Amino acid sequence: MTVDIKKFYRGKRILITGGAGFIGSYLTEKLVDFGAKVFVLEKPGANFWRIDRIIKKIKVINLDLKDLFRLKKLVLANQPDIVFNLAACLDTRQVIQPLRGLLQDNFTGTLNLLQAITEIRPEKFIQLGTMEEYGRQKTPFLENQREIPISPYSLTKTMASHLALLFYRLTGLNVCIVRPAAVFGPRQGLRTLIPNFIMSCLSKKDFDMNPGNQLRDFIYVEDLADGILAAGFFKKSSGEIINLGSGNFYKIKDVVNKINNLLGSLIKVNFGARPYRPLDNMKFYMDSSKAKKFLNWRASTKFDSALLKTIKWYHKNHDLISNIQHGLKK
Repeated sequence: MTVDIKKFYRGKRILITGGAGFIGSYLTEKLVDFGAKVFVLEKPGANFWRIDRIIKKIKVINLDLKDLFRLKKLVLANQPDIVFNLAACLDTRQVIQPLRGLLQDNFTGTLNLLQAITEIRPEKFIQLGTMEEYGRQKTPFLENQREIPISPYSLTKTMASHLALLFYRLTGLNVCIVRPAAVFGPRQGLRTLIPNFIMSCLSKKDFDMNPGNQLRDFIYVEDLADGILAAGFFKKSSGEIINLGSGNFYKIKDVVNKINNLLGSLIKVNFGARPYRPLDNMKFYMDSSKAKKFLNWRASTKFDSALLKTIKWYHKNHDLISNIQHGLKK
């Protein structure tokens, strides 16, 4: 993170939706450390354990983005200079059933937020997308490819991305879409492979999974947070979709075996005990060269180093995660 970016955020009023979640907590911490005035918006009942260290240094707002009336009042009262929209309902099942709820949370919530902030004209609006928006596309994924969503989640995130870009074209709101690769790191919930497998190892529970031959692009959460902050800083990112990936890809089976080996081969991994999801690509990784051009950013943390940091955190906090995992929302 450059000195210029740190100075840019000092004293700015920053609204972060989902700022107490996994990715949002890192963004919130960095902005507080930079000297920004941070407003974190979360749904009522959200868990704030990830930002305990800085909870007294921010303003916490309990509000559902679907409540447009209260959202407009909040925005007008707080006048944010920059808005980071990280709020989303994460349900990646490849079935139709969750679509209606995801449309409300991921699309309507974004629409309401965009409508609310257009009245005050903030300097920048950053929409957090996902690599899953590309779906069944050729790899490496490029920002100019047409998206082919493979789940209600990836569909609603694609819709939210294009909605934000429509506001850019019609209203002049400075919008940037950032699409991260598969994120991992300390404090992540157990819905994704890496933390779930680490906790299984620490609990000495054998692990059933698919054959594990897929290739995936993994991005360490600290690197991702830096990329999101760069998107808020650089003016030339307005109106752009920008991939934030590691520049590397790894076979899922190799990642799982590496974690197991680092922890002393504590469990048996039953590869092939579960099938692949029917619409998943075997190759799922992105080209992030555009991020270097527009944001002067590239992932800097080596995968093995990031993985070791993550394992050490879960080992140290095993009891904490065991006690609260059923209440994790993100």
